[in-house]
Order: sequence, then C-alpha cells, then structure tokens
Amino acid sequence: MNVVVISLWVLCILALMATQTCDASKNHHHRHHKHQNLHQAQCYTAEEGVPSEVMTRIAGRKMNWENILAVKLVHTIENTEVKRKRRKRDQSQGCPINQYSKGESDSVNNRSISPWIYEIDYDENRFPQKLAVARCLCEGCIRAQSIGVSEYRGLVSLPIEQSMLVLRRKPCTQVHTYTFEPEYIKIRVACTCARPLYRHEN
Repeated sequence: MNVVVISLWVLCILALMATQTCDASKNHHHRHHKHQNLHQAQCYTAEEGVPSEVMTRIAGRKMNWENILAVKLVHTIENTEVKRKRRKRDQSQGCPINQYSKGESDSVNNRSISPWIYEIDYDENRFPQKLAVARCLCEGCIRAQSIGVSEYRGLVSLPIEQSMLVLRRKPCTQVHTYTFEPEYIKIRVACTCARPLYRHEN
C-alpha cells in the first residue's frame, strides 16, 4: 500500500513539473515573439511622418524632443534669421571683440571669452530634421586687459559636444516607404576656451 501511495505521489510531482516546463516554454516563446515584433521594421509613407507612438516604440521610451535645447532653439533662430542677415554677422567677420567690450548682451554665449552663435543644422532623413548647433566665433579666446579687449591666440576656442538620440529614416523595400532606426549623434552645444594641443614628434 505504501509503495502505491509513493508511486502516485511521484507521478503527481512529475506531472506538475511537466506542466510548469510547458508553461515556461510557452512564456519564453511569447516573449521571443513579442521581442521580434518590437524590433520588426515597420514602413511608413512620407505623408505619415513620424507619429509619436512610433517614436516611443522605436526608442523604447517616450521622447520629449521639444524639451531638448537643440530643438527648442530652432524656432528662435528662425525668427531672428532676418535680423542676423541684416547685421551681416558671418564667419568672415571674425571674433566679436567690439560687442564683447560693450557688454550689451546678457546671454552666456555672448559673454563667454569663447563666444558662439547657434545655427540650424538640417537633415531631411533625420528626426528631428532641424537642430540648433553651436558655432565658435573666435579661433582664440577673448582677453580683456586695462589697455583694451583683444583675441588671444595662445588659447583656442573649442566646441563642446553632447550625445543626442535621433531617428534615422531609411528606405524600405516597398517604393516610397521608409523605416526609422534609433541613432546617437554628436551635436555642438557650446564653446569653451582651452590650451592648444601640441603634438610632440619623436
């Protein structure tokens, strides 16, 4: 009698273990199938653009690009582009020593000894398509002395870069449709003053 009871208990345990193994296999298959669907490329037409749910699915989290400085500044730059053209402030104008000595601006990029401006970088196959990037205005750094303000070439102005997550548009096999892939890019956010890098030859 005891042998029969023990045998029944063993059979029950084996059956329970088989059921759990089957459930685990099903769950693994479900997770694997879900993982495949998550990363399966989905194609969109140019008119569809990049819906917010697509950005969330591809990036794995909700992307608030509008809160990123490089995106927020685009509208401001576009509104002041006409004024900038009137002032004819371009790279050939050189380091803005006169504006620095007057101290008319409160913005950090104009008060810095390595001043910079923001320009729009456009890429039709990137989302966001427009980003505000910094451009250093001086090769050296501004030095204020009792005799006046000058550009000191013993130091150099260098851009500060930051990583940013964007979506890269790539063509699908179907004509006039596209897919999007996450990509990290480096964008220039400001400029700083640093010692020049000298290379010593042996």
